[in-house]
Parts: sequence; C-alpha cells; structure tokens
Amino acid sequence: MMSYKSRVQLLSPYNSTKRCSRCGMVNAPKGALYKCKKCGLKIGSLTHA
Repeated sequence: MMSYKSRVQLLSPYNSTKRCSRCGMVNAPKGALYKCKKCGLKIGSLTHA
C-alpha cells in the first residue's frame, strides 16, 4: 500500500479572499481576475477563494 505525505495548514478565514496564496500580501481584488501587486500571481478570483 502506498502512502502519500501532505501538509495541512489551518488558516483564519479573515481576509482569505484578499490574501495572496503565493506570497501572503493582502490586496483588494477587482473583477474576475485576482492580480497580486507583490509577486505577480494572476488567477481567477473564484479559483483563488
């Protein structure tokens, strides 16, 4: 039987839709595309949330 290792990190839901999943910077997303001003991550807002 194979076992897979995974990391689970519990996060506070506060600012979760505004916080960048790559670098952690809090941005104010506008429109359907989330764009991080710090690291340049571009991802769909619904996918990011």
